[in-house]
Amino acid sequence: MKKAVAYILLIALFVFGVAVFGACADTDGAPSSDPTDESLSGSDNGQERAGMIYINVNGTVLEVELIDNQATRVLVETLQKGIVTVALQKNGGFEQYGDLGFSLPASDSHLTAQCGDVFLYNARYLCLFYSESSWSYTGLGRVVNRDRSEIENLLSGNDVTVTLSLTESGGEK
Repeated sequence: MKKAVAYILLIALFVFGVAVFGACADTDGAPSSDPTDESLSGSDNGQERAGMIYINVNGTVLEVELIDNQATRVLVETLQKGIVTVALQKNGGFEQYGDLGFSLPASDSHLTAQCGDVFLYNARYLCLFYSESSWSYTGLGRVVNRDRSEIENLLSGNDVTVTLSLTESGGEK
């Protein structure tokens, strides 16, 4: 009797596991990604876009398509008053980051950054990625006018100072 109950429990556990893992699989049978591990790369992840800002890196202008969240809305309001200059430091061979000098509303979640992603860390640090990293960030946007090699060349070297603006020329909009 104990063996029969044990077998029934084992079969029930197996059926439950198949149902759970089957529900998490994509149509091609591959497991889906963790919904808490998002990236801005390759798709919009259901997030609305909220316009464009421009980041000047050593004379090269990066067009950053913003996602629509409270942080980007406040950033745009700030940039309407003038450009913002941020001194960036190289970090870990995957990003340049720097203190904005002010805080933005954060809605951090575990994100996987790809080359070209622009994130906010700890409500006040701008992060420009030239390689992959995973951490808790607030997504801001994605560079749309440069390819991977151009972004890597711009950001993988020494520390840089960048300016953020609402116009490509760096002036007020």
